[in-house]
Amino acid sequence: MLTISLKATSMELTPAIRLYAEEKISSVEKFIDPLKEARAEIELGKTTHHHNGGAIFRCEINFHMEGELLRSVSQKEDLYAAIDIAKDELLDEVRKQKNKKTRGSRRGARMFKSLLQKMGFGNGEEV
Repeated sequence: MLTISLKATSMELTPAIRLYAEEKISSVEKFIDPLKEARAEIELGKTTHHHNGGAIFRCEINFHMEGELLRSVSQKEDLYAAIDIAKDELLDEVRKQKNKKTRGSRRGARMFKSLLQKMGFGNGEEV
C-alpha cells in the first residue's frame, strides 16, 4: 500500500497540482508488493537563482520502501515537467531495486540447482 504526502515550499499547493503529483507518483505502486508498506514524501517548491531569469520549480521525492530510501530530485522551469522527470527517475530506481532482489533469489536458485546436479540429482535418473 502506497501512502503519499505532499508539501509545498514558496508556492501554493493547488488541488490541480496535488492531483497531478499524486496520479504520477501512484504509477509507482504497480512495481511494489501490495502487502508491503511504502511511503512517498513529495516536496514541490519554487526557487529562483540569480543567474536564471524567472522561477525554477523543484520536485523532490523521498520514497521509503522495505527499509530502503530512494530519492529523486528534479529542477525545471515548468512544475509539471519537474514532477514528470522526478517520477521517471524514481521509477528507474524502484525497478533497479526490484531487479536486484530478483537477481539475488535467482542466483541462489541456480546455485542450489547446480549443487543438486553435482550430488547426482536432476540428471534424469530416478533415486
